Amino acid sequence: MDFIIENGTLVKYLGNASSIVIPDEVSNVGWFVFAGHSEITSVTLPEGVKGIGRSAFLDCVSLTEIVFPEGLESIEHSAFSGCTSLEKAVFPSTLTDIGRAAFMNCSSLKSVSLPKGITTLGWNLFGGCTSLASVRLPETLTEVGGYSFYRCSSLVEIDIPQSVEKIKDSAFFECRSLKKVSLPEALEKIECYAFNNCVSLEEINVPETTKVGGDHEFSGCPRLADKDGFVIVNGVLFDYFGNDKAVTVPDGTTFVSCKAFFERTDIEEVIIPEGVKIITDKVFSGCHSLVSVDLPKSFFAGGWMIFRDCPSLTVKVPKDSYAMKYAIENNIPYEIK
Repeated sequence: MDFIIENGTLVKYLGNASSIVIPDEVSNVGWFVFAGHSEITSVTLPEGVKGIGRSAFLDCVSLTEIVFPEGLESIEHSAFSGCTSLEKAVFPSTLTDIGRAAFMNCSSLKSVSLPKGITTLGWNLFGGCTSLASVRLPETLTEVGGYSFYRCSSLVEIDIPQSVEKIKDSAFFECRSLKKVSLPEALEKIECYAFNNCVSLEEINVPETTKVGGDHEFSGCPRLADKDGFVIVNGVLFDYFGNDKAVTVPDGTTFVSCKAFFERTDIEEVIIPEGVKIITDKVFSGCHSLVSVDLPKSFFAGGWMIFRDCPSLTVKVPKDSYAMKYAIENNIPYEIK
């Protein structure tokens, strides 16, 4: 027999057929059962199957389509990871759990519609699905997991349901075709690198109450820049795409994100306004032409190597301020303003 079944779980497959019909008595597909079977092009799952185990179809590179029957409740992590020919996956209404990386690097997958009952998207769930152009998320979803849509380079638009509270780290990292994102009003937090290098992103409604941490969440998004070249979201300055040699950071800014002016060798002078409290890592690192940065009294927390490789720089600081202390401790030339 091609199938070894123990207590309803398919634990081993010994065949080499291209078209697989899993026996009706199977209620669970075990770990790694079909992993690496490059000859498989189609799979028929029985109506009674409840779960698909870890890496069950890992690297089945010829599999083109999978229809999950009603009654299926869970798909464990990496179950279909690396199925590079998989174009279509139809999910049942009974599905409540999809593990991390379950469809990672399914580079031919074009569309996804997830059922109600799914509450979280696992780490790297659809990461590297470079053909994925259409995504429909359920109203039961509360969290978009880290790297969920990492480098989904065909994704143009996505509507995040009103139920979502968090978008985790690198969720949409380098989705280079992504133009429009609709966010819920109750969104609590967008984590680091969430939309980093989304170079086509031009429309996103970040609620004023949403916490944005200032760690590359919107770095590398030139189309979000204002008329003066600044990318600022909820008071956090992420990037500067302007051409001025003398730059004045806009009023209302409270936080300057990592590498906001990194290696901008054309900039000579920067004025940072009152109200800016935090300047994080490597903000001006590699700005070789920078000669003056005016720091405010409100500045009270400085990151790592803010002014590294700025050989001509003198910072202007208020007397007895944190800015003055930072300059002294980091051997940065300064003058009292």
